[in-house]
Amino acid sequence: MNTADIVVIVVMAIGLVAWIGEPVVRRGRMQEAAADAHDDAIERLILQKETLYTAIRDLDFDHQTGKVDAEDHVALRRQMEAEAADILRQLDLADPLADLDLVAEREILAYRRKEDAASEDTCPTCGTDLAADATYCPICGQLLKPAV
Repeated sequence: MNTADIVVIVVMAIGLVAWIGEPVVRRGRMQEAAADAHDDAIERLILQKETLYTAIRDLDFDHQTGKVDAEDHVALRRQMEAEAADILRQLDLADPLADLDLVAEREILAYRRKEDAASEDTCPTCGTDLAADATYCPICGQLLKPAV
């Protein structure tokens, strides 16, 4: 093999690597661009939310100082609150973990309710069902309520 053959093989290998690797690089750039667009949309929604919150506070202040009458205040506040609620819904939809957070919160609430119900109706030591006015567990003798 001479030098020309080695150069041709190297050039072909570089071309092959570039041809195969180009879609992978392009996909990464497209994902970055999509993530940037998503982040920009979220930032825009957060800015709109903060602007509406400020406008609501200003409206309340103007009503307190007498610049806006009660009827206009109620109508404008309802409109701004509806817009803010819509923006909050959009923010929740934009968050990929919002559903996961909601499910987790429901699970935690169900667990706490179950734990509270169990602590009131059963013995903490043996799990025996208890009467509402029981001071001691009838099975294991555990003191349930301190003597008054």
